[in-house]
Amino acid sequence: MADKLKHSDQHSMPSAVQKASVLWVDDASGGLVSLRAILRDSGIDIVAAHSSEEALERLTAEEFAVVMLDVRMPGLSGFDTAKRIRSDVRSQHPPIIFVTADDISREQLEKGYELGAVDFFIEPLSPVVVQAKVRGFVRLLQEKQTARHEADQLRLLVQG
Repeated sequence: MADKLKHSDQHSMPSAVQKASVLWVDDASGGLVSLRAILRDSGIDIVAAHSSEEALERLTAEEFAVVMLDVRMPGLSGFDTAKRIRSDVRSQHPPIIFVTADDISREQLEKGYELGAVDFFIEPLSPVVVQAKVRGFVRLLQEKQTARHEADQLRLLVQG
């Protein structure tokens, strides 16, 4: 089942901006423990999916700032999962960062970027890099939500 980490030290945000979440997709729990420790004081929710199928369900139900996706999983690989994410209109927009504990070949890197990856992380995760990337994607999502809200407000003014 999915795990959700909540933080109470969230900074105040306009009502149009929802609290940001990261989707962590991995069948093993070691990386999730690391990610939780790295983002512990960030105020960002971490939603864990332990299979590709669970991740796809989550993506149709919730908007995520970024999807961190293990390359090697049983069943659907991370690459196959990314392909499905990008093919579904409801879930095709979140940035994808592939995560792997193994060395990755140039062919695999190129395949990942062709599937819409914005980056690759090699485990063990670097706290500085993860925090910077996640903060950047959270900021982008919040700006997008604010712009959407302002456009809706403008539409209401014009129609009213």
